[in-house]
Amino acid sequence: MPGESVERRLAAIMACDMVGFSRLMGNDEEGTLSRLKVLRDQTLAERIGANRGRIVKTTGDGVLAEFTSVVDAVRCAVEIQEEINRRNSASNEEQRINFRIGINLGDIIVEGSDIYGDGVNIAARLEGVAEPGGIVVAQTVHDHIRGKLPYGFDDLGEHSLKNIAQPVRVFRVLLPGTAARPSGPAHAASATSAAVRRLSILVLPFNNLSNDPSQEYFGDGITEDLTVDLSRIPGSFVIARNTAFTFKGKAVNVQQAGRELGVRYVLEGSVRRAGEQVRISARLIDTDTSATLWAGRFDANTADLLGLSDDVTSQIARTLDVALTEAESRRGQSERPNNPDAVDLTMRGWSLLYRPHSPEALHEARALFERALKIDDCHGPALVGLAESHVFEIGLMWSKNPQEQLAAAAPAVTKAIEIDPRYARAHYVQAIVYRLMRRYAQALAALDRALEHDRNLAAALAQRALILVILGRPQEALDPIEHAFRLSPRDSNLSSWLYILGGVHLHLDNHQASIDAYVKAIAANPKITHNLFLLAAAYGHLGRMEEAKAALAEFLKMRPGCTISMLRREYWPAGAPSYLEKAEKGAAILRALGMPE
Repeated sequence: MPGESVERRLAAIMACDMVGFSRLMGNDEEGTLSRLKVLRDQTLAERIGANRGRIVKTTGDGVLAEFTSVVDAVRCAVEIQEEINRRNSASNEEQRINFRIGINLGDIIVEGSDIYGDGVNIAARLEGVAEPGGIVVAQTVHDHIRGKLPYGFDDLGEHSLKNIAQPVRVFRVLLPGTAARPSGPAHAASATSAAVRRLSILVLPFNNLSNDPSQEYFGDGITEDLTVDLSRIPGSFVIARNTAFTFKGKAVNVQQAGRELGVRYVLEGSVRRAGEQVRISARLIDTDTSATLWAGRFDANTADLLGLSDDVTSQIARTLDVALTEAESRRGQSERPNNPDAVDLTMRGWSLLYRPHSPEALHEARALFERALKIDDCHGPALVGLAESHVFEIGLMWSKNPQEQLAAAAPAVTKAIEIDPRYARAHYVQAIVYRLMRRYAQALAALDRALEHDRNLAAALAQRALILVILGRPQEALDPIEHAFRLSPRDSNLSSWLYILGGVHLHLDNHQASIDAYVKAIAANPKITHNLFLLAAAYGHLGRMEEAKAALAEFLKMRPGCTISMLRREYWPAGAPSYLEKAEKGAAILRALGMPE
């Protein structure tokens, strides 16, 4: 009615339409309708719901959906197309169903449960520009998500869309395993640049070098698990499993594969069984030079092949996360030393965080993250890196103003989670923030979310063990810290994890095991001083007073003037009664050794 207010809002609109509906219906009416219903009710509806979208309406062969986040909309579209590709790979050619998807970000008019306006019309017209199985987005979408999702784009230029007044610049989303297409000589350089993305990798099927054919499935399983695990690295671009397996059993020229698929790195490996032992070898190769950047070998017993596969893939994935970041950091410094962008700066920052910690490394890393955020204040990995540099400095007792640094870390990691709720490391860092605030229940909940999104995040398991000890549940803490060591036995956080392991054993009254852990922690990083006074307390529990005095003297040399009250304030300000009781017993030992109150 005249005078009524019209509800408007900004939204991301996704239009999906089935390709060749009439032809498929002509060939098999009932079968086509059945397969379409399954795809629409399962794949489309489930993925849209999982990405916090809303189905506005369905047509005979299409779906219109609305999202509050354009990042969610594009991620959802990619997940839909990947799931349909997986389903199609198991179907006959004449039964395969493909969708085109178009996404726009624009103003819409809301009427009841329906939506209208140019924002909707453009999305519907964009869908027609997409190729079968493809996704195209308007420039507004491209500009909002650039650098926030691990996908590349082809610039398809401006398109005049039916009943739309102004031309719309259109971008094709490059699905994992899809290289950019040069549209002509003028676009060759930009297309190549788009195709060869940072942290882009092809995981080749692991070769079975055994005479035992049963090891074939084991190698395939490792390949598939690594493909999934590596795709969790923020900013990574991992070629899909179906494409990777087309190389199975073939001699692969890694430079040619890199050019064809637009990847910088290839991971290849092999599985060899001898009796009850399995050896898994892997190496990471630079496709530009064919140089080996990293190589590793893993030996294990075959008693538990499933557990072995999990452990091996987790270790390789964690090692490659570090190796790829280091490689990209070096590449950025050599190729773009005077014009770094936010991603390059962030890679360099993470490279420093991955090394054994020192105050200087943390400060240098933080400066790089701050520079990156001046360029792009919504770059999630830089936000998380900034927060992690602060909480590390607080946790390692190097901070001169912990409250100020905590106040800087908390909003940074919160913003990173708002940008990408599935970013596992962001939830892990948020857990540390909560722990430092003594909000232990919230810290455990954040770790649950981190491990839900990345079951191999060893740092989250170690942090979980620490919080369980503080809550007076050391028996529950032993499994997660031991699991963390299995996942990442050479982690850059080794000293901190050994500190946690020592604390678990100390609270379980396993004093010799506690001493062993603290001695290893001190050897891994002598700059972390708190392991020394804890070692002194552990020696004291066993009556080894001379060794206890020596450890305490070394601690006081590094922390002159430190008192028991200072330790009580810094290390056990809150926790379960059993935790505080054990801490006070340690304080009594230090007091007996001559440490001032």
